[in-house]
Amino acid sequence: MKDRVVFYGASVTSRSKTQAREIIDRAIHICELLRKHGFQCHTDVVLDDKLHSRSSASITNIPEKFLKLSTEEQVNKLKSSRVSEPQELHKEVACYYWGLDSLRNAHFCLWDLTYPSTGAGFELATALTLGKKCFCFSENTRISSTVCGYPLNSLTVANYGEKFEKKLFEFLKNSDRKYNPDMT
Repeated sequence: MKDRVVFYGASVTSRSKTQAREIIDRAIHICELLRKHGFQCHTDVVLDDKLHSRSSASITNIPEKFLKLSTEEQVNKLKSSRVSEPQELHKEVACYYWGLDSLRNAHFCLWDLTYPSTGAGFELATALTLGKKCFCFSENTRISSTVCGYPLNSLTVANYGEKFEKKLFEFLKNSDRKYNPDMT
């Protein structure tokens, strides 16, 4: 089922409880839709409702194999130019490797860009560089013109509203040969 994995990204960190809940509710709804059609969503971080708080924003559930990739040498090279403490920096490097692995193994990628996020922008740029099909949306907010102006067909941008599901299923039909459009 590896080829049916969806990378799902959104910015929950440093949001209000209300904003974080909105992001999580959209993610649950969209992932349920995708699961009905045979996709597996990777939403580990997005669905962590504790991340909305700055004080809780430290990721603690990073798989061991990525923690091992974050070496003392890497952390020491980065220490002088970063704000984070060495132990937190170790987790941040591991998180980078974890995200990169998730992007590489995804069939396609999906982002909720309702709230601006440099992390989501970085992930999106990385996914496009890796040649992934990407679907971005927001609810009643304008997505950056840098994203909307991306000139290749590998990026679809939509509004999370009345015709969202139709747009998502069109994207699936155009980017997934295994997707059966009669299922909508």
